[in-house]
Amino acid sequence: MHTFIDRGTRVITEMGTDEQPEVIRWTTWNGGEQDLQQSFALKSSDGIIWVDPVRPRNENALRTLDKLADGNPVAVLCTTPLH
Repeated sequence: MHTFIDRGTRVITEMGTDEQPEVIRWTTWNGGEQDLQQSFALKSSDGIIWVDPVRPRNENALRTLDKLADGNPVAVLCTTPLH
């Protein structure tokens, strides 16, 4: 399996800008073939929706997501029973 991160978490702005993101994807990989997990944050006028959130493995990624949620209402959507 070829991956684009060695281990840890990678955060990417999928829509919007880094300063004003609308959709953020973060990928967390623990090193095993089945350990690649995708999570999303969707920003709307009503707040933030976390989709299948997995805690980032590094502090920079965690700070990015904390900043996005700061002061905004948050909802969580889990699409799999594994969370």
